[in-house]
Amino acid sequence: MAEIHFGVWNIEWMNSLFEGDPPQFKAGDTKVKGPRKNNTINDRIADISGVINEMDLQALVVVEGPNRV
Repeated sequence: MAEIHFGVWNIEWMNSLFEGDPPQFKAGDTKVKGPRKNNTINDRIADISGVINEMDLQALVVVEGPNRV
């Protein structure tokens, strides 16, 4: 039987990564909330994409993702 690997992740502060209509990432050096003392958009994108790649999933459900996208 085939296995399916899926995950659920509540990625905090995702709204702070985007601006505009249609939404686009803010400039990479913009300071935003995050798990580090000083976070930029580039830091958050690298952190989030790194974790997603490490999980090696077929499906990922983002809980409380951005509500403006």
